[in-house]
Amino acid sequence: MGKSTLASFIERQLRLNGTDIHCFYEHLGDAPAFAPYVEAIAADRGAEAQLLLDCCRRFIDDLPATRTHVTDSILPCVDWLAAAGCTTEEIRPFTDQLMPLLKPFKPLLIHLTGANDRTLHRAVRQRGRTWALALARERTDGTLTGLANYFAQLQEQSLEILQSWPYARLLLDMTAGDWDTYEKRILERLGLKRAQITLTQAYLQRCTGTYSRIDLDDGRKMASQLRIAVNQGWLAGDQLIPVSQRRFNITGTGDYIEFGPDKSDPYQDLALYKSATAQVPVRRYRRCPR
Repeated sequence: MGKSTLASFIERQLRLNGTDIHCFYEHLGDAPAFAPYVEAIAADRGAEAQLLLDCCRRFIDDLPATRTHVTDSILPCVDWLAAAGCTTEEIRPFTDQLMPLLKPFKPLLIHLTGANDRTLHRAVRQRGRTWALALARERTDGTLTGLANYFAQLQEQSLEILQSWPYARLLLDMTAGDWDTYEKRILERLGLKRAQITLTQAYLQRCTGTYSRIDLDDGRKMASQLRIAVNQGWLAGDQLIPVSQRRFNITGTGDYIEFGPDKSDPYQDLALYKSATAQVPVRRYRRCPR
C-alpha cells in the first residue's frame, strides 16, 4: 500500500459516506494544469519552481472551494522539487507562496514516512526487482542501496520543509505495513465510519462487456482484448467477487481488478492488479464501443 492506494481508499470512503468529491491521481495525468511542468521534467528542467508554482495556481483556481478534493501527490508538490534536485533553501520560497493559496480549502495533509530500507524491501517484493532497478537507474547510481539513500534524503527533506505546514496534518509511519491501523487512523481523522457496500446483480451486470487495452501514457488502443463476465467465467473459469463499489477479487488467483476512475462512466475503464498486496496497475482496458 502506498500513496495512490490510500488516496483511492479515502476517495471511496468519502463517496460511500455521501461526500461530493473529486480525486486527482498523479499517475493518471488527470490534472492538465500541470502539463507544462510535466514537459519541463521530460526536458530535465524539473527544478523550475516558478513554473511549478504557476501550474499550482492554475490547478487551484479551477477547484471549487465548496467541494471536497483528494489529491494523490499533486499538492503540496514538495517531493517533486526535491526529486528534481532542489535544495531545502530553494524549495522554501515555493512553499511560502503556495500555502496561502490552499487556505480556502482547509486542507488536511496525510504525510507518509517510514524506515526506507524496510519499505523499499517491501516494494521490491511486491513490484519486482526489475521495477526497482529501473527506478534506481533513472534516479540514482543504478543500485538498490543508492535508491534507498535517495528515498531517505527525499523523506528527510520533505519532513524538514513540511514542519512549517500551517494546516492540519496526519503523519503515518508505514514501516510496519499495518494497513488496517493506517486506514483506521485516517477514518478517525476524517470523522468517518468505515462504509461497506453490497452490490446487486444488476449493478454487477453493468460491468460486463468486452474491453480493449489502452496505453497508460498516450491513450493508444492496443491489440489485446478481454471479456468480462461478472460472477461467471473469466481467466480460466475464475469469478469476480465484489470488494467495493468498483473493485473485485478474482477467485483463485489473488488478483484484483478495479473499474475507473472515469468522469462519466465508472465502468468504462478497467485496471488489472498483480496481487492483493502490490495493488500496482499493470494494464488498463477500456470498454469497446457497442
